[in-house]
Amino acid sequence: MPVFDLNTTRYTVRELSSPINDVAYIVVDEKKSEQEIFKLNLIIVLSILISAIFAGIEGYFLSRFLLRPVHSRIDKLNKFIKDSSHELNTPVAALMMSVSNLKQSSFDDKRVINHISISTKLISQIYNSLSYIAFNDIDEVFEESFDLALLIQESVSYFNEIAATKENTITAQLQTTFIHMDKSRIQKVIHNLLSNAIKYSYPKTTISVKLSEHLLTVTNKGIGISEENKKTIFKRFERRSTTVGGFGIGLDIVNSVCEMYHINVWIESIPNKETTFHLQFPHV
Repeated sequence: MPVFDLNTTRYTVRELSSPINDVAYIVVDEKKSEQEIFKLNLIIVLSILISAIFAGIEGYFLSRFLLRPVHSRIDKLNKFIKDSSHELNTPVAALMMSVSNLKQSSFDDKRVINHISISTKLISQIYNSLSYIAFNDIDEVFEESFDLALLIQESVSYFNEIAATKENTITAQLQTTFIHMDKSRIQKVIHNLLSNAIKYSYPKTTISVKLSEHLLTVTNKGIGISEENKKTIFKRFERRSTTVGGFGIGLDIVNSVCEMYHINVWIESIPNKETTFHLQFPHV
């Protein structure tokens, strides 16, 4: 294919195998050809870019329009949780005080007192979880140094009465461990772990709580957690079993507090045998 340079213009000449309408050669101005190709490529790129921007804007407004009912329902649900938590505060406090007074009174039916006490503790646990979900974003954080072992021992004593309803026992081997965090938030973590362990344990089994070298483990003998469920177990409203009560917010609270204080949390579980939650607290 002959190429000719004339002045500053480069031409390519191609001979046709058979002339068309007495045309035997095609002469192409390469400079103009390159310019036309560049313009064509530019038009294609600009068309794609404009189309992408238009599709993005359209998708944004369309998604906002379609998701508006969902956001509205979520806002209503959050408002309901906050209102419910606020309304529950007074009766829960009154119940706790009444149980305390009843235990100190001359009323001698210990079984009735025990049932009332356990029910009150369960209601209080639900209230505390709902309250954290509702007001966590506006609650003040009061960080202090304290012995984690003492806090865990208080929680174990609190939940032993609840565990006894399934003839379970909670054992604790606790080493003095000082941490600097919000005490009430850490207490909610421990309460939810113990509540979860009792809920999913087999009757007449032992729940083991150990604290050593800033590592807290809570082990129960029960239904366990599959590898698939481990990926979603910390999501809000996720529940291990539909046959066991609960709202699916306990482990979400555990996860949010652990993320807040960089507490490493992981699970080891053998389905239908046992589950252990590990919490590695950072050193002060």
